[in-house]
Amino acid sequence: MRPGHYRTAIACLPLVLALFATAAAAEEPQVTPASLPIVKFFYYDAAGVEWAVSAEADRFELNYARLDGNIGLMTTGAGLGLAAIDMIVEEGGEAANFMDVRPMASRDQVAEGIMLLLRDSRVRVVMVVAMGGGILHCDTIAEGIATAYRKSDKTVPVVFHAAGTGKEISEMTLRNQGIPVAFADSIGEAAREAVRIAGSAGG
Repeated sequence: MRPGHYRTAIACLPLVLALFATAAAAEEPQVTPASLPIVKFFYYDAAGVEWAVSAEADRFELNYARLDGNIGLMTTGAGLGLAAIDMIVEEGGEAANFMDVRPMASRDQVAEGIMLLLRDSRVRVVMVVAMGGGILHCDTIAEGIATAYRKSDKTVPVVFHAAGTGKEISEMTLRNQGIPVAFADSIGEAAREAVRIAGSAGG
């Protein structure tokens, strides 16, 4: 395992714990994620705030976990999210979070997820990886991004990589809405650009 992969594994440990805790809470309603001692150990400094964010994300059927960086991340799949985090680390950056959009997500659910990222004061750039296919199309993700930016006064740049159904429409949507966006042809290119922007923003 390369050094960058060790860093990714360590960075993702809170994510694994968060997903485990959320699953446990779903099975046992009397259990809350923040009540689990091992989770409290990793989230002792901001447990109340971060679990509030996680609860808000869950309300919109988004899988969310806080990480320690300054690159906001949204992907259409957990595997894509972990791959994106790995590539961000390879480029010398750190993700601020893991956020996985579920296959049945609507434009409004995506918008709520983006607004959660924009409200995070650590986030210097938002990286979105959208793989369109089946029910969820790339243009739905783009419409959600546009909706979030219309509702927010933030001008945080977006790095957007799309592939599959709705790719062209999604890119046209973001261009026409005046979103501060850079398009990437691969996840690796998106990670490289996001790390560059985050660094130049001084975060």
